[in-house]
Parts: sequence; C-alpha cells; structure tokens
Amino acid sequence: MKKLAFLTVVIVFFLACGGQEKSQKDSEKTDKEKFVLQQGDTLFFENENFRVVGQEKKEYMGYKFKIYNLKDDKTFDCDGGETDALWYQTTYNNYLLIDDGTGSQYRDFVIVNMENGKEEKRFTYISQDDFKLTAGKFIFWKAIEELPEGVEEPECPDCGNVPEEMLGYIEKWQLDLNTLEEKNLKEYKRIYFM
Repeated sequence: MKKLAFLTVVIVFFLACGGQEKSQKDSEKTDKEKFVLQQGDTLFFENENFRVVGQEKKEYMGYKFKIYNLKDDKTFDCDGGETDALWYQTTYNNYLLIDDGTGSQYRDFVIVNMENGKEEKRFTYISQDDFKLTAGKFIFWKAIEELPEGVEEPECPDCGNVPEEMLGYIEKWQLDLNTLEEKNLKEYKRIYFM
C-alpha cells in the first residue's frame, strides 16, 4: 500500500510539473532497475527492494540521497559531508553507486549498501571516460607515481608543449561489484594533469 501511495505521489508530481525531463524504463545500466525519473532538482529510483530519492543540495553541488529499504522497512540518509558533491551513477544489486567530486580529473567513487545505508567502499580515481558498468564490473584509472619496471613509455598525443611537472601516469583497474575486489589490468597512459 505504501508503494502504491508513493507511486501515485510521484506520478501526480510529474504531471503537475509539466512532464518528465528524463525517464529510463528497464534501464540498460542494471537488469534490476525498474525506473529512474528526474524532474527539476529531484531524482527518483526504485526497484523491487529499494527506493532512492535524490534532492539537489541547496548549499552546495550534488545530491543528498534518502534510501528506503523496502524489504526491511528501513530508511537511511546518504548526503556526505557539507562539501561532498554526490552524483547518482546507477545501482547494482544492493549497491548505490555514487560519483563524488566537482573536478574534471580526480574524483571519488562511493559504493553504498542500500540494505544498511553504510558506505562499503570509497576510492579516488581519475576520470577518463564516461561511467560504464558492464556485467557488474566498473573500469577506472588510478594515478601512479611512475611506470612499473619493464613497461614501455606510453604515447601522449595531448601532451604537446606541456611542462614535464604537469604530466603523469595512470593505470587501468577493474572493480568487480559482485565481490568488491579490485584488479590491476596493467594498462597505462601518460596524461596532462590539470
């Protein structure tokens, strides 16, 4: 009954606001995602076990999230600190996947367990590509001080006349969301750090 009442409120809200800005039915991001709706500064997500409502922060960038565990009838807040800029990426199984940051390169990836509202994992990564989750695996890049011994110097077509102190190396990694284990894929790039 609560679920039906919530869905009625959501539908009335969107009709009153003039329609949906964004709607993804049967999202390709995860096989269990039922819908993601965004209207103005509010984002809604729901599947059979969880509901997430994101509200844009008024005092800073990003969203504050409220997680509803529909199985256990529990509610959790996920708003980070005052200066955390949290951005919804997707969900996978019982995880809410959040990007935290405002910079164009160094960002944090945050995994929140929607069953208990706890942060399961957080790590810094270098933004290189759009967020992509395939078969429960997230590919990302980490900054490294120097190349491992025996690794050839990668090409750097964007480096041009950039001073040496502004160049650095990154290494490709994979996070398996089924186990939360990271794996070094041993691919390297040289990039301009802004």
